[in-house]
Amino acid sequence: MEKSFDENEKFIQFAKETLLGCSDIILKWYEKESPDKTLYLNEYVAKCVNEFIQKRIDNVFPTHSLFTKGSRDVGDVEYEWICDPLDGAFIYSKGFTSCVISMTLVHNGEPIIAVIYQPFTKDFYTAAQNNGVYKNGQRIHVSHDELKEFGCIEEEWWPDAYYDIDHVVHNIARDYRMYPLHFGSVVYSACLIAEGKLTATLFGGRLVGKNHEAAAVMLLMKEAGGKYTDLTGKNIGFKGAMHGFIISTIESHPQILESVKKYLETPIV
Repeated sequence: MEKSFDENEKFIQFAKETLLGCSDIILKWYEKESPDKTLYLNEYVAKCVNEFIQKRIDNVFPTHSLFTKGSRDVGDVEYEWICDPLDGAFIYSKGFTSCVISMTLVHNGEPIIAVIYQPFTKDFYTAAQNNGVYKNGQRIHVSHDELKEFGCIEEEWWPDAYYDIDHVVHNIARDYRMYPLHFGSVVYSACLIAEGKLTATLFGGRLVGKNHEAAAVMLLMKEAGGKYTDLTGKNIGFKGAMHGFIISTIESHPQILESVKKYLETPIV
């Protein structure tokens, strides 16, 4: 059953207030040393943010749950919040600022609102089921760009990534004369696609089990008019194995799939 905009608005406001509190934690510890010597700085900050979010949910919506990886399947409870306390954690730990915090509310297994906050630029991105995507109160849409000269394509790849999408993206950049970028945050790059600044993002990780890592992206792309699939073009849900992913404009998606088929050397299994 779809929730009304008025019902969703109270959840959006709660998430925005909560993320502002999370931002205070992130900014407080930026470029500091972790006070807990057993944790890296990004781990310590993520832990503090998670604890803050849990307390807020317990106080304001005591019947809601905070999803924890491995605890259960998404959809096993009526209302649950899926949160990424610090997307771009490694980048943050190195003193860079392209990180975001996100909260997604799932109702009976279906995302109904997503709120993303960039603490360094102070930008809010909000998505609500059947009500579009907004940046700081202004409606935004994915562009209609294909892969083309002077466009920007982003990648999230690291040495242990299962799929070598770095090889794919660099070949796309050569074939279409585009500029490859790397922000270190999948959710932030999705926000930039939602407002028409990026054409696409490719992610090289293979996640097994509960695909909650980019829950906010699922609703963001649906409401902004973009695509969010795995590297084979299949839609992504919360269960099973996720074979990398593509976040893109609708127009560029077929081109990216062709490039993945042509240049990806790792079998998708």
